[in-house]
Amino acid sequence: MTKRTQIIVGVAILLFGLAALLATVYKINIWALCWGIGLILLGVLILLRPRLTTPGSRAKFWFIADFNRSGDCQVQNEEIWTFVSDGKFDLTSANLPAGETKISIVAFVSESVLIVPEDVGISISLTSFYNEVRFLGDRVDSFVAPLTQASDGYDLAERKILLETVCFFSEVKIRRASL
Repeated sequence: MTKRTQIIVGVAILLFGLAALLATVYKINIWALCWGIGLILLGVLILLRPRLTTPGSRAKFWFIADFNRSGDCQVQNEEIWTFVSDGKFDLTSANLPAGETKISIVAFVSESVLIVPEDVGISISLTSFYNEVRFLGDRVDSFVAPLTQASDGYDLAERKILLETVCFFSEVKIRRASL
C-alpha cells in the first residue's frame, strides 16, 4: 500500500468523523447531505472516468466479484474495485513476468486466496479496519493498523507478486503451490 493511499483513507475517515460530530452538535441530518454529495461524485466519476491505474494495468469494476484466476495465463498489473470480493489467484501455471507484478483490491469486504510457485517472491500490503491473514503458514490479525509482510528473499527474487488491499474487512490466504 502506498503512503498516498493510506493518507487518503485516513483523511476520509477524519472528515467523516468531523462531519458526524458537527451533525450531532448542530442537529443536521448528515446522511441526507452525504447521499446527495455521494451521488454527484459518483456521476462525475462515471462521466470523467479518471485513469485509476498505471499504464499497462487492467482495471475491473464490479459490485460483487467472485472470480477464480488459474491456468496458463499472462499475469499483469491489475486493480479490482468492488463492494464484495471473493477471489482466488492460482498462479502455479501462470506466465509471471520478471520483476514485480502488482494486484490491488479495493473493496468493502474482501476474501482473497493467492497460490504461487516456490520461486516467486510474495509481498502483501493491507490497509483495513480488520485484517485476517494466513501468510505462508503463519496467522496474523490486525485491527485498525496497516499490515505489511514479505516472503524471505522477496527483494532478491526474479519474479515477484505484490498484493495490496484497501478494505473495511480483509481476509487473505497466501500459500506456496507445494504446501
